Amino acid sequence: MMQRRNLEAASNAPLQCLPALLAEAGYQSIFMQSALGSFEDRPRLVEHLGYQSFLAWEDIQGEPLGYLASDDESPAPALERWLDKRSEQTPFLATLLTSATHHPYRLSKVARARAEERGLSTGSDQQRYARLVEAEDVMLGALDEILSRRDLKKNTVIVVVGDHGEGFGANGVKQHDNNFYEEGLRVPLVMAGPGVPVGVVENNTSLLDIVPTIFDVLGLKLEPAVSQALLGASVLGPVHEQKKSYFACYYDEYCYGYVAGATKLIVSKGRTSAWYFDLANYPNELVSKRLTAKLRATLPDMFRIVNGHLSPEPRLLPQLRSSYGVWRCEEDHGCRHPKSPSGRFFSAKDKQGRPKEKARSE
Repeated sequence: MMQRRNLEAASNAPLQCLPALLAEAGYQSIFMQSALGSFEDRPRLVEHLGYQSFLAWEDIQGEPLGYLASDDESPAPALERWLDKRSEQTPFLATLLTSATHHPYRLSKVARARAEERGLSTGSDQQRYARLVEAEDVMLGALDEILSRRDLKKNTVIVVVGDHGEGFGANGVKQHDNNFYEEGLRVPLVMAGPGVPVGVVENNTSLLDIVPTIFDVLGLKLEPAVSQALLGASVLGPVHEQKKSYFACYYDEYCYGYVAGATKLIVSKGRTSAWYFDLANYPNELVSKRLTAKLRATLPDMFRIVNGHLSPEPRLLPQLRSSYGVWRCEEDHGCRHPKSPSGRFFSAKDKQGRPKEKARSE
């Protein structure tokens, strides 16, 4: 759910999150990202989720690629250094968040050289996006080698997941904030490692299913009350063909909806219009249908469940000295690091329409 009022960093938001739950089982944890950590008060959020360590661009110093992103291959060496420092006998959770596959879809020097060597196109936003996705594969290959060199693959579960897709105008929508088409909602979810069976899950799944699935694979049991609070269910469990996967757009009231089986229901424009897509017969979503009485009867529950994720008058601590040491979070100015740039990476464009790099404060 992309709702603007879904503020996970609020101090009054009740959460049951994977790093905090695994900490109770003795796991060490780290969250690292290639993007600016100062974006969206990320240190406050990561601390609220229960991670013990946090690294972002300010620490990793990858090649800047846009107003918040840097190259996505840079976190791999940082993870390698962290693994070498941790206690070898302690299980760990490491989360790597990539960022380059966002507007303005700018290629790193390495990614551009790789594309030129292979004769791959980079002229359009969509073509550069494809090259950036390929760079993600390179990063995953590096992580595979890092784990292999330390003999960790035999007891490490790897989860690869996208938080959203991206639009390039095929359905009249660009980017992802308010993209309720399949191009925006369908994301990769791949798991590999000990305890993960080989196969494809055919029924609808959601990002909410990841935590229960990981606990299932690890053989850890959740209390019934915790399982209910998580909302999701292990994808390795019984198949529920009519399970509803809910979504909402970033802007309030712009869209609500859910997918159940091959039926995709959408309510849009301040609840003024509603329709559904039959994804089995019209997967391109070019043919919409009026809601049946049965589908219309599901709307109250949908609004209740989706709006239940909104933060009621979110409260942020006016001053927060993060446990990650160098980060300092203030209500009016977000979170700052001594090496945070004075502004976003790029501002005005050059004569070729490419973003110009801003000076960075050290």
